[in-house]
Amino acid sequence: MQLRVERGELTRTLERLGARVTQPCQGNFVLATGLDASWTRAAAASLGVGLRAFPDEPHLSDALRISLPGDEAAFGRLSAALEAALAPRAVLF
Repeated sequence: MQLRVERGELTRTLERLGARVTQPCQGNFVLATGLDASWTRAAAASLGVGLRAFPDEPHLSDALRISLPGDEAAFGRLSAALEAALAPRAVLF
């Protein structure tokens, strides 16, 4: 049940942030497309969140596989990392 709730919340968050989510998904992950996968993956990694990109697959170059943690605290970190990566309030160099 927790994964179903997380999947819905994550899908809504990603779509609000400009990504597309492949549907229907019944697994423990979401496949998001239409974003800068390399940037998003690196930004999330800098915040301690791992996402899977597919740099060697041309048809998935803009895709990320985002696993659902099934844990409220971990899901909160995942959501915060995606917000920071896809809608940053500031970029510091």
